[in-house]
Amino acid sequence: MLHTLFGIVVYAPGWAGIARQRFWNSVDGDVTREHAFWFTAFGPATILLGALMVWVEKHARQSLPRFVGYSLLAAVAVWGVLMPVSGMWLLIPPGVAIVRRR
Repeated sequence: MLHTLFGIVVYAPGWAGIARQRFWNSVDGDVTREHAFWFTAFGPATILLGALMVWVEKHARQSLPRFVGYSLLAAVAVWGVLMPVSGMWLLIPPGVAIVRRR
């Protein structure tokens, strides 16, 4: 959630441009708006994914499949190389935990 709030503040000019165009089809083609959108949208998407993983393990009473952990680690490898100064590295512990838990 902090990631999303930070994105709204840091990318306020991009969000202002989106709002000026009344949101509909207001992101594509404008780098500032694209950065604002993707940075801000990634937080809730990640929270949703994590909540789903917790729900599956709690209600299905089964560990997540290893491919989920390997997929997280692969994403970190690619995204971390493309953007090393980011929070992507924070996905390593859950990725490793999912792989080892099975």
